[in-house]
Amino acid sequence: MNSPNLIEILNTMGQYALFTIACLLNLSICAQSNLDQLLDRGYSELESGNLNAAKYHLEKAKKLISLESDLRERAILFNNLGVCYSQSGEFKKGIDHYSSSLALYRNLGNDTLIAESLLNLGIAYKDIGAFDRAMKA
Repeated sequence: MNSPNLIEILNTMGQYALFTIACLLNLSICAQSNLDQLLDRGYSELESGNLNAAKYHLEKAKKLISLESDLRERAILFNNLGVCYSQSGEFKKGIDHYSSSLALYRNLGNDTLIAESLLNLGIAYKDIGAFDRAMKA
Protein backbone atom coordinates (compact mmCIF):
# COMPACT_ATOMS: atom_id res chain seq x y z
CA MET A 1 0.00 0.00 0.00
CA ASN A 2 1.48 3.33 -1.09
CA SER A 3 0.80 6.33 1.05
CA PRO A 4 1.50 9.83 -0.24
CA ASN A 5 4.64 11.29 1.17
CA LEU A 6 4.83 14.63 2.92
CA ILE A 7 6.23 16.45 -0.12
CA GLU A 8 3.30 15.37 -2.31
CA ILE A 9 0.81 16.45 0.34
CA LEU A 10 2.46 19.86 0.75
CA ASN A 11 2.64 20.29 -3.02
CA THR A 12 -1.08 19.54 -3.35
CA MET A 13 -1.92 21.90 -0.48
CA GLY A 14 0.18 24.62 -2.12
CA GLN A 15 -1.68 24.21 -5.39
CA TYR A 16 -5.02 24.55 -3.59
CA ALA A 17 -3.77 27.63 -1.76
CA LEU A 18 -2.62 29.25 -5.00
CA PHE A 19 -5.92 28.39 -6.68
CA THR A 20 -7.84 29.94 -3.75
CA ILE A 21 -5.73 33.11 -3.83
CA ALA A 22 -6.21 33.42 -7.60
CA CYS A 23 -9.99 33.05 -7.20
CA LEU A 24 -10.13 35.68 -4.46
CA LEU A 25 -8.04 38.14 -6.48
CA ASN A 26 -10.26 37.58 -9.51
CA LEU A 27 -13.39 38.22 -7.42
CA SER A 28 -11.84 41.38 -6.02
CA ILE A 29 -10.97 42.72 -9.47
CA CYS A 30 -14.43 41.88 -10.83
CA ALA A 31 -16.15 43.49 -7.84
CA GLN A 32 -14.16 46.72 -8.34
CA SER A 33 -14.99 46.73 -12.04
CA ASN A 34 -18.68 46.16 -11.26
CA LEU A 35 -18.58 48.90 -8.64
CA ASP A 36 -17.09 51.39 -11.08
CA GLN A 37 -19.66 50.47 -13.73
CA LEU A 38 -22.55 50.81 -11.27
CA LEU A 39 -21.30 54.19 -10.05
CA ASP A 40 -20.85 55.45 -13.61
CA ARG A 41 -24.31 54.27 -14.66
CA GLY A 42 -25.93 55.61 -11.50
CA TYR A 43 -24.36 59.05 -11.84
CA SER A 44 -25.22 59.13 -15.54
CA GLU A 45 -28.85 58.20 -14.85
CA LEU A 46 -29.07 60.83 -12.11
CA GLU A 47 -27.67 63.47 -14.45
CA SER A 48 -30.28 62.45 -17.04
CA GLY A 49 -33.06 62.73 -14.47
CA ASN A 50 -33.84 59.01 -14.40
CA LEU A 51 -34.19 58.81 -10.61
CA ASN A 52 -35.41 55.22 -10.36
CA ALA A 53 -32.61 53.88 -12.55
CA ALA A 54 -30.07 56.01 -10.66
CA LYS A 55 -31.33 54.70 -7.30
CA TYR A 56 -31.17 51.13 -8.58
CA HIS A 57 -27.56 51.36 -9.72
CA LEU A 58 -26.34 53.43 -6.77
CA GLU A 59 -28.00 51.13 -4.22
CA LYS A 60 -26.27 48.15 -5.86
CA ALA A 61 -22.99 50.08 -5.73
CA LYS A 62 -23.59 50.82 -2.04
CA LYS A 63 -23.74 47.08 -1.39
CA LEU A 64 -20.41 46.56 -3.16
CA ILE A 65 -18.48 49.50 -1.78
CA SER A 66 -16.36 48.50 1.18
CA LEU A 67 -15.64 50.37 4.37
CA GLU A 68 -12.01 50.46 3.28
CA SER A 69 -12.90 52.35 0.10
CA ASP A 70 -11.90 55.93 -0.35
CA LEU A 71 -13.90 58.12 2.07
CA ARG A 72 -14.55 60.73 -0.60
CA GLU A 73 -15.89 58.13 -3.04
CA ARG A 74 -18.24 56.78 -0.36
CA ALA A 75 -19.35 60.28 0.63
CA ILE A 76 -20.11 61.19 -2.99
CA LEU A 77 -22.12 57.99 -3.38
CA PHE A 78 -24.19 58.74 -0.26
CA ASN A 79 -24.70 62.35 -1.31
CA ASN A 80 -25.96 61.31 -4.75
CA LEU A 81 -28.27 58.73 -3.19
CA GLY A 82 -29.58 61.53 -1.00
CA VAL A 83 -30.29 63.56 -4.13
CA CYS A 84 -32.09 60.59 -5.74
CA TYR A 85 -34.30 59.97 -2.74
CA SER A 86 -35.02 63.61 -1.97
CA GLN A 87 -35.93 64.43 -5.55
CA SER A 88 -38.25 61.43 -5.71
CA GLY A 89 -40.03 62.49 -2.51
CA GLU A 90 -38.45 59.90 -0.20
CA PHE A 91 -37.17 62.55 2.19
CA LYS A 92 -36.37 60.29 5.15
CA LYS A 93 -34.03 58.16 3.02
CA GLY A 94 -32.62 61.33 1.45
CA ILE A 95 -31.89 62.82 4.87
CA ASP A 96 -30.30 59.57 6.05
CA HIS A 97 -27.98 59.49 3.04
CA TYR A 98 -27.13 63.20 3.30
CA SER A 99 -26.29 62.66 6.99
CA SER A 100 -24.01 59.73 6.13
CA SER A 101 -22.33 61.81 3.46
CA LEU A 102 -21.87 64.72 5.87
CA ALA A 103 -20.20 62.47 8.47
CA LEU A 104 -17.73 61.18 5.87
CA TYR A 105 -17.00 64.70 4.57
CA ARG A 106 -16.33 65.83 8.15
CA ASN A 107 -13.84 62.97 8.53
CA LEU A 108 -12.13 64.22 5.38
CA GLY A 109 -12.11 67.79 6.66
CA ASN A 110 -13.21 69.18 3.29
CA ASP A 111 -15.09 72.40 4.11
CA THR A 112 -16.51 72.86 0.60
CA LEU A 113 -18.03 69.38 0.53
CA ILE A 114 -19.26 69.77 4.12
CA ALA A 115 -21.04 72.98 3.11
CA GLU A 116 -22.61 71.29 0.07
CA SER A 117 -23.83 68.41 2.21
CA LEU A 118 -25.22 70.79 4.85
CA LEU A 119 -27.04 72.70 2.11
CA ASN A 120 -28.60 69.49 0.75
CA LEU A 121 -29.57 68.40 4.25
CA GLY A 122 -31.11 71.80 5.01
CA ILE A 123 -33.12 71.75 1.77
CA ALA A 124 -34.42 68.24 2.52
CA TYR A 125 -35.54 69.35 6.01
CA LYS A 126 -37.16 72.45 4.52
CA ASP A 127 -39.01 70.33 1.98
CA ILE A 128 -40.66 68.29 4.74
CA GLY A 129 -41.50 71.40 6.73
CA ALA A 130 -38.91 70.85 9.48
CA PHE A 131 -37.74 74.47 9.38
CA ASP A 132 -36.05 74.36 12.80
CA ARG A 133 -34.01 71.32 11.73
CA ALA A 134 -33.25 73.02 8.40
CA MET A 135 -31.84 76.03 10.24
CA LYS A 136 -29.70 73.80 12.48
CA ALA A 137 -28.35 71.74 9.60
